[in-house]
Amino acid sequence: MTDKFWYLTKQSLNKKIKSKWFLGINILLALVVIALININSIIAFFGGDFNEEIKILVIDNTEVSYPVFKETMNTLTKEEDTGKITVKKETRPEEKLKKKLKDNQIAIVFDNDEENFVSSKIISNEKIDNTTYKLIEIDTKSRELMTRDYLINIDLEKNLFEYNFADISFAKRFAF
Repeated sequence: MTDKFWYLTKQSLNKKIKSKWFLGINILLALVVIALININSIIAFFGGDFNEEIKILVIDNTEVSYPVFKETMNTLTKEEDTGKITVKKETRPEEKLKKKLKDNQIAIVFDNDEENFVSSKIISNEKIDNTTYKLIEIDTKSRELMTRDYLINIDLEKNLFEYNFADISFAKRFAF
């Protein structure tokens, strides 16, 4: 009698295990467990801890980029209603700042560049969340355009409307 029981149990389990539904549900459960184990990394990637204050330290070697960057970043953070982001000018050299940079700090170095007038370099000890990175990217692009106009003393409307945009390399500089 017990031999029949074990034979029927074995046949029943083999039939269930080899079904498509069993495989699909087990794969789905494995993905859910992996996602739950890595939930902190997933949250950090898509926006991080929303209550954590992020400090952006700016080394401005151009002498004109910091005020524009700070004003634009303050405006963007108010519009986006993101977490607390503070922008401070840094006087330490880049090498010392790299060594002393904390986890919730991001350093940006603005340098003069002959081709683009201004170049930016972002330094961080940890991964920058998408929201903060996009804010920095938007701010950097607008700051580069404003700084370029300030440095060459050309009014923005005149700059955009008087030049022929057939020159693609010139047009790319003003594309957002």
